[in-house]
Amino acid sequence: MNNLTIVSANDGNLRMDAETILKNRASSKSLMSRRNLLKIACFVFLAAGFILSGCKKDDKTSTTEFEDGKLTVTMDDDGYKVAKIVTYATAWGENSQVEYDVEFLSTPFSNGGFTLNFPDPPATKFLFPVSSFGSSITMEYEGATPKFTQVETFKGFDGANKYVCELAYGIWDKAVYIYFWYVDKNVTITGSNDHTTFELSLKPGWNMVFVKYEQPSGNAKFSTTPISGAEWWFYEFG
Repeated sequence: MNNLTIVSANDGNLRMDAETILKNRASSKSLMSRRNLLKIACFVFLAAGFILSGCKKDDKTSTTEFEDGKLTVTMDDDGYKVAKIVTYATAWGENSQVEYDVEFLSTPFSNGGFTLNFPDPPATKFLFPVSSFGSSITMEYEGATPKFTQVETFKGFDGANKYVCELAYGIWDKAVYIYFWYVDKNVTITGSNDHTTFELSLKPGWNMVFVKYEQPSGNAKFSTTPISGAEWWFYEFG
């Protein structure tokens, strides 16, 4: 591969890198938070390990198709009377401040499902440089530093545009959650840092990233290797 860049240390010239975003998310209601690990999957990480946080997962079957940034899902709304699905991501705000849970994309929920056409590329305000995730993490890519977006939250709203529930995609009994990541070029991220392991081979455009949370440690493994058995479900959080 020509002009291959291998990064294994933080680039201090970048205003905001992937590691910083993940750490800052951990200080709010992030999926990466040590005290709120797997919010979407209804798991809370405590010193003793994972416990259920009181939310409900139904046993209905869903189907998923994901190709070239187009996500098509069929599922029952489980009585929540959902009329619209809204997704959220991290974005640049005013004065280069980072804002979390900014509305990214919405679509109707009808006829037992929904379709999302993720933009390629996303709006500039959602794009962040992928710098090093730490000295023990290796990144490989060509040319300029890649940029990425992570869709991190799905919410359901009723016909009156009132929030009614959250929406999760993963494998309930295996503590697996699936993210949707955009990158603007090929990038490989490998290695372990703190409580997180990366085995990512990301392609230009939208990728599914499978995150497995180990019990009872709460350590997370990010991988692009598919894990079978994933389902969608609605739930109430909080």
